[in-house]
Amino acid sequence: MVNGMPRWDRHAIKAEIYRRGQTLTGLARQAGLADNAIRMALMGKRWARAEQVIADFLDVPADALFPLPRNIPLRSSDSGTSRRRRQRRGASGGRRIRGGQKKAAARPAKRTAA
Repeated sequence: MVNGMPRWDRHAIKAEIYRRGQTLTGLARQAGLADNAIRMALMGKRWARAEQVIADFLDVPADALFPLPRNIPLRSSDSGTSRRRRQRRGASGGRRIRGGQKKAAARPAKRTAA
């Protein structure tokens, strides 16, 4: 408890939902959301509507349950491009070279029939 209020983490939120006789999927369906919406919100996927549904069900302000602001990236290096996508692009960054042609070294040489 901090300042007389319980500390809410995803495990405490989930336990309280079950304690009140509801399941995560049932709560999502009751609110007209996707079955996994509540679960994704608890895992930190920043699903604003699902967070509000949880807060309304528990009669707790949403800011007390989910204190991080929604409009800032969770990591400072978050540039919007996944690491896997950057790795797949390779040295040229996935951009085409002039004339719509890829670099010649990237193409395999043609085989000639003897």
